Amino acid sequence: YWAKRVDYPVLAGWYEKDAAGGSYHKDEGEGCDFYKVGKNRGIGGIGIWTGDGLLVPEPYESFAIDYRTPDSLSFTVSYPAIVTADDSIVLRETISMGLGDYYFKAAVSASSASRRDLVLAAGLTTFGKAQILKDAERASLNVVEQIEEIGESLGSSILAKESCFLGFASRGSDELVLMSLPAGESAEFLAAAAWSRDGRFEQFAKKWSRVTGSATFSEILGK
Repeated sequence: YWAKRVDYPVLAGWYEKDAAGGSYHKDEGEGCDFYKVGKNRGIGGIGIWTGDGLLVPEPYESFAIDYRTPDSLSFTVSYPAIVTADDSIVLRETISMGLGDYYFKAAVSASSASRRDLVLAAGLTTFGKAQILKDAERASLNVVEQIEEIGESLGSSILAKESCFLGFASRGSDELVLMSLPAGESAEFLAAAAWSRDGRFEQFAKKWSRVTGSATFSEILGK
């Protein structure tokens, strides 16, 4: 659960600091990694929802950059097949984001040996001190996690495209948004996050409030 509060790339430096004996789990001015997510869904991680629970793919096995400009980016990742007793499911996800936004757009498609319609799940991981708000009318899930040690909070949100929204579910510490994923089609959602200690947060507060409280997926994207 990475959170930064500067406007330049930090991951390479954080990994170097960790390799040298430091820790990127402590904020030293740029931000830090607050929580170990592991197999949980983090912010916008995906899976296939079934009657028996959530099928989670392994980390992506290939990627392609669709386009890259000074203020926007889109890339597509393919995940290893999820193999069950009666099916094999391959997920592909295209992620698009703009410079300065607190959210990314995801479009997920699937191919399965059974060719059946599927249910996509996108999740937000909680860590025991979360306020959870579910809004079926807006197809949105919002989580605010309090970090008592520093008196700050982390906010995260998923906003599904209205036409594919099915409902909500929970699995362990993950809260999930469920979406229809028919064969040959895609499901779309926005995943957003913000940290109250981020010095840039105020200038983006209007955008954040639209994602988390007043707008739908289509309104935010201008569709």
